[in-house]
Amino acid sequence: MKTIILVLTLYLMTGLLAASAETVVYDEIPLTYPWSGLMGSDGGSDSLTVDPFSDEDPHSGDICARATYDSSAEAWAGVFVQATGDWRRGPGIGLDLTGSQTLSFAARGGRGGEVVTFGYGYEPDRNGVADSASDDMKVTLTDGWREFAIDLGGRDLSSISGLFSLRLDGGDNPEGATIYVDDIRYT
Repeated sequence: MKTIILVLTLYLMTGLLAASAETVVYDEIPLTYPWSGLMGSDGGSDSLTVDPFSDEDPHSGDICARATYDSSAEAWAGVFVQATGDWRRGPGIGLDLTGSQTLSFAARGGRGGEVVTFGYGYEPDRNGVADSASDDMKVTLTDGWREFAIDLGGRDLSSISGLFSLRLDGGDNPEGATIYVDDIRYT
């Protein structure tokens, strides 16, 4: 009887620990995942610069990520923090984030009023291959830090390569934009 109780207790504790695991996407040095997935209406490389080591008033710690968008160069631009450092996607590629309930992060604008779409997960490529889930949210930033969360409940998070994304559109930001992001994590 004691053996059954011990096994049941260990099983329950293991499940609780797995469900409460946290995956830090971006926080402090050393960085685990690269901000390498530049994208845009014309490729993204000319209109968006990303500095993941900015010390300009981080939300916590010593650094935050700064993204600067030049709306005169492209209609839209963005970047993915990539699990594998490339655009590979599909079953068994990326991270298994099963058990995560929330993607949380902090963000602020350089002047306030910047409109940004934040999200995760690659959508289908031309061959129909995608991450197991994707979602995004469009927000208007202030010049002060705000915390945001994307609900992951009910999602198949078994293969996520596009861990976090941000996208800036020229129509929403005709004068360009500088934004800051920090403390990105799955919980």
